[in-house]
Amino acid sequence: MKSNEVSLDCHSFGAMALTVGITGGIGSGKTTACRIFESLGIRVFYADDQAKALYYTDAILKKEVCEAFGEGIYPDGKFSKENLASIVFQDASKLKILNDLVHPALARAFEEWCDRFESEAYILKEAAILIESGGHKNCDSLVVVSCPEEIRIQRVMERDQVSAEEVQGRMNHQLSEADRLAHATFELVNDGTKPVTPQVSELHEKLIALARTH
Repeated sequence: MKSNEVSLDCHSFGAMALTVGITGGIGSGKTTACRIFESLGIRVFYADDQAKALYYTDAILKKEVCEAFGEGIYPDGKFSKENLASIVFQDASKLKILNDLVHPALARAFEEWCDRFESEAYILKEAAILIESGGHKNCDSLVVVSCPEEIRIQRVMERDQVSAEEVQGRMNHQLSEADRLAHATFELVNDGTKPVTPQVSELHEKLIALARTH
């Protein structure tokens, strides 16, 4: 486990709990680590899952997406992930437009979520592009789940039944491992050589101690 002295902006949501971001490249095992934290009683905000839900539940986001990409994103009034993906993943500028719409909606959802758990010692915010979106700046600490690229590619190929080229294409939209770790306060190594559960337990104790001084 790695611990870097990195100065991060404090969260601005008014919650008493320490806000800890957790991220990692596709196939790194972020969800696995988060499930272990949850088994220790820690609340986890899964930003990627929440973002998907917002396309259905956030009226403001729905309106903005239709204005930006056309009514075809909601054929018959139902959100089409495939139609949206066919547009934004072919054009980096359109992907940026989408991210610029989703991130404010997600920030609103996270703020509301934090208000429910302000008495917790710390909470986790999990997101694949937490650093790319700048969301890590609103966290008190940042955990990066690391794993070599070749292992991550194999994991995603087996999990999603896709080709190595398709996985690499997704990775191209994310930071490199070195860039993620440059922002990390803590690192969890999930390359199959070190059990993750003991690492999470050790980090949990450090975060509890950190929360006491927060």
